[in-house]
Amino acid sequence: AQIAQAQVELQRASEDRKVENLDFQKTVADQTTTVEVLKMALERLSAYYNKESLVQQAKVANRRQTPPVPQMEYKKSAGASGVMEMIEKLIQEANGLIKDSVKSESEAQ
Repeated sequence: AQIAQAQVELQRASEDRKVENLDFQKTVADQTTTVEVLKMALERLSAYYNKESLVQQAKVANRRQTPPVPQMEYKKSAGASGVMEMIEKLIQEANGLIKDSVKSESEAQ
């Protein structure tokens, strides 16, 4: 009777472990995809704002007005750097979650 009970418990533990492993694999895959997408978004935002800044500087440099009219300085959108910082933080958090998941998985084995 005890042997049968131990076999049942072993079977349940094996099934639980399979479920945990599938959850681990899904978490790592999701976070890896998240990191890739966020990096692409960050690269595009960076390219856009850097390009926009250069275009504005070139336009101001090429323009000569007489009499001089006070021009407003081109400033990057104040929200852009905040968004980019937030994306970088999300990338770091996703990478941290991947590391934690890998550590938990290796401890569970």
